[in-house]
Amino acid sequence: MKKQIVICIFGIISNMHGYSIVQVNAVKKRASASTRQYINASRIDGRGADLSGINVSSVAGAQKNKFDGANFSTPTKPSKASGIVSIPGAKTNLQNSNFTNTSCVSTNFQGALLQGANFSGANIEYANFSGANLIGANFNNVEYADAAIFCGAIMPDGNVCNSGTWSSAGVTLQCHCPKKK
Repeated sequence: MKKQIVICIFGIISNMHGYSIVQVNAVKKRASASTRQYINASRIDGRGADLSGINVSSVAGAQKNKFDGANFSTPTKPSKASGIVSIPGAKTNLQNSNFTNTSCVSTNFQGALLQGANFSGANIEYANFSGANLIGANFNNVEYADAAIFCGAIMPDGNVCNSGTWSSAGVTLQCHCPKKK
């Protein structure tokens, strides 16, 4: 009687730390199109991507472009998944990008470079800006800002949001840092 050895290998990729070239290029193409197209980039994996200067603003009153659940945080580990580029520690570059009137619900901007970015009128409910560089960013008339997280972010005026709130020019944002024990 022959003995058989069965080896099962289960590969679960639950944490991809890098960006999808296909997704990022599709956003760049739609954002740069002369005939501005509706953009639904919900749950895009843009960690470590260079998207500086993209204009994904939505026309007021029209359907908002969506980045709900998108991930622009800093990757921490290399990825082996095909189509994913991963440079651990690379900060997503969204400098001077225009998110005016865009839906960014639950978007992860943790550690991203957002200097000069425009979020005027954007829905930033549950968005995470922890540790992001927001120098010169515009948060005028943002929606649901009280639920966004800014703990450790470098705020538009260069101050770090470590506790309480940050206010400037009529805009007040909550840091939402965890309470120390």
